[in-house]
Amino acid sequence: MDQVHECSLSVPSGRLVIAGCTDYLPTAARIPVQPGWYRARIYYGGLDTLTADVDGDDHYQIVLWPSGPSAPQTLKRYVKARPD
Repeated sequence: MDQVHECSLSVPSGRLVIAGCTDYLPTAARIPVQPGWYRARIYYGGLDTLTADVDGDDHYQIVLWPSGPSAPQTLKRYVKARPD
């Protein structure tokens, strides 16, 4: 993985919406969860494949678990490789 972040989420409605920056929100995936606070860890991979127009073989994984609110954390920061 190139980068890893964690953050807290309040989900009072019991529904998470999963949408990327180019997704259409009304048709985005919705996942039912118990209402409450969660911690999310987001894993980013393939970031070095992205082009200027945001095209590439990047991929993401989100892990969610019940947890109280706490500050966001960067567990691993992406550092773009230097061109040779």
